[in-house]
Amino acid sequence: MGVKSQIKLNLPYEVVLAYFSDPFYMKHMSDNLKLFEVLYDSKTVRVIHLIVELPGPISNRELVAVNTVRVEGNRAFCGNKSCNYPINKDPDTVLAEAHVAGFILDKIDANTTLATQVSDMDVKGSIPGFIKNKLGSKRADALKNL
Repeated sequence: MGVKSQIKLNLPYEVVLAYFSDPFYMKHMSDNLKLFEVLYDSKTVRVIHLIVELPGPISNRELVAVNTVRVEGNRAFCGNKSCNYPINKDPDTVLAEAHVAGFILDKIDANTTLATQVSDMDVKGSIPGFIKNKLGSKRADALKNL
């Protein structure tokens, strides 16, 4: 499942970068998080573990990923990639795989930042399109409300 979307934020780049530098931003991007925890944190690289609760008969998805932020001048990469860090897997979930997921932040001017979301996930099964779209639109709405 690949996704790319962009949104112009009327916020200074430094404010948006500070928001994305904290891995707990993910808790604010989805009402569907059943679990979110940081398993390892070296300040530049973190390992995160999350469970996304899905509606109805669809199995919840679990993800373990490396989370990092790299800044190159007026551009920042805030990314996640699956890893095999040991966890106690929830037996009622399906372990998804993030090939790449995150945001690219570009400073446009003193008060405007372009946020580009990129995601290439293997959700390990079928999730109806309307649910994927709903989850994606919640992320965009969360950015609008920064």
